[in-house]
Amino acid sequence: MANSEIVITLSGSKIDSRLVGKTISLLRAALDDIEKSITQEPPQAVWETGDTEVRVVASANGVDAATLAQIQHDFLDGFSAASGRETPWPATITPRARRAISNLIRQANELDAISAGAESGPMVLVTGDQARASRALGAVERTYTEHTSIDGRLDLISVRGRPRFIIQDFATGKRLLCRFDDTLISRVKDALGKRVVIEGAVKFRTDGQPLSVSSVQSIWTRPEPLRAIDDLAGAVPNFTGGEAAEAFTRRRRRGGR
Repeated sequence: MANSEIVITLSGSKIDSRLVGKTISLLRAALDDIEKSITQEPPQAVWETGDTEVRVVASANGVDAATLAQIQHDFLDGFSAASGRETPWPATITPRARRAISNLIRQANELDAISAGAESGPMVLVTGDQARASRALGAVERTYTEHTSIDGRLDLISVRGRPRFIIQDFATGKRLLCRFDDTLISRVKDALGKRVVIEGAVKFRTDGQPLSVSSVQSIWTRPEPLRAIDDLAGAVPNFTGGEAAEAFTRRRRRGGR
């Protein structure tokens, strides 16, 4: 299994053991909390550090590749959100993890810059000036909640503590954390990996992006289509009797036969 890595780089002339130690502590708190939010299991991480670079390599002990990749992805999205960028906070990031990530970025106040990323991907850089000027760092995201439905594919069920699952919303492509009562456990298990519609109290950002579902009240499985829409083209040859499709449709709309 390939390792999932996150690299935090500190830049500045006043880097000391205190700053590096604080960075490791905050990084560990954020990643531990994200992992627990996903798996409800003790975290499985090995930490390696350098003088100005903090690298965390997630071990494979009891954690599958998909979970490791999600921890890495959600942490980096959270880092980007805390830096004031337009990235939404992932649903798996709890208030504790959000505070840790925001405090991690605030260390740029004592540095020239701090950055985070995966070894093979782009880095998110926050300069000291940006950290001092940004009022968005650590700010509470404005949200609202309404009773509505979400259409998506159900994945990653956890029944440790309060039962929860992840649904990938078809409208936005985002993975949402959904909490449900244990009376629905059999229906949730039957729906694993399937396209479903759930109803409950959905939390949204003010721009309408869904964040999570705090109380799933109903769930039903959508039947998978027998044929893709592209496969239906030409399924009924000579349906228009040789007439152009646009003209045929226009005539039928006007009541013609």
